[in-house]
Amino acid sequence: MLLSSSSFGASAKFVCHPHPRTLRFFQCGQVIGRQSVPVSSSHGPQRLPSVAVSPQEQKALWAAGVRKATQGDEGERQTQRLWAPVLDPPAALSWLTVVLVGVKRPYSAGSVARASNCFECGDLRLVQPQCNPASERSAKRAAKGAQYILHQARPYSSLAAALEDVHYAVAFSRWDTGQQGVECLSSVPPLVEKLLLLQDKGSQNAKRVALVFGREVEGLLPEEIASCEAVCKIPIGRLQESLSLSHAVSIVLSQIYQAQPSTSKQIGSSQS
Repeated sequence: MLLSSSSFGASAKFVCHPHPRTLRFFQCGQVIGRQSVPVSSSHGPQRLPSVAVSPQEQKALWAAGVRKATQGDEGERQTQRLWAPVLDPPAALSWLTVVLVGVKRPYSAGSVARASNCFECGDLRLVQPQCNPASERSAKRAAKGAQYILHQARPYSSLAAALEDVHYAVAFSRWDTGQQGVECLSSVPPLVEKLLLLQDKGSQNAKRVALVFGREVEGLLPEEIASCEAVCKIPIGRLQESLSLSHAVSIVLSQIYQAQPSTSKQIGSSQS
């Protein structure tokens, strides 16, 4: 986030940490109390000392940015039904889609919406949902700030229909399925490498990738896994059968988000 301070002159520019992507919507020219750090105007990742900004100030700046992002053309606050965040730079994982197959509990869908929003992935698709999350109070409460994703989530009658515009689909299952023609990935890091290479193959338009998660209890059926290009495991310990939907989505999205070239450089530049 670029800031200016009279103590360094009117033309001085500064960067505020801990994470530029978190505070990136804030306007140039804001002045934070305590301390600012001057930086050069050269492009590329830079190693910068952290700015002494209190947690309360960081939260206030974040809240101000969200208020600004949710204002309509006339400056009035938009409802979650109408809001679609416009970020600059664009959302980090705008090329990703999260697909939930046969979700039964509204709370599960709400928690997944919140997890997706945390990592700037706004496309949620529901295949044969057994509930209507957008109308359920428990789902809206679980979404906590990401209700707009629930309202905009599209229902589909089949997985094939949900994947119609998808270039590469990845199913998630703990158990070996023995599917022929489906690539098996034993953990998330190899998947992340594959997805980033897929996005770097020279096309200016990012190829849409779908992360497909199954039902809360039964998971994905073998034929549903077979309709994807790959199946990936999230390694867990021996005492629990599986992760909850939102935890699984969070783990995968977090690793993809951190591996994005833009976000990885920003994370690295905030370390002194």
